[in-house]
Amino acid sequence: MCLSIPSKVISIDENNFAIVDTLGVKHG
Repeated sequence: MCLSIPSKVISIDENNFAIVDTLGVKHG
């Protein structure tokens, strides 16, 4: 699935984890 509009939400957790929510994909 390819999106023309890059929508990335970067949230910093309490454990200093960078959570990138892209199409429901989370990277810790």
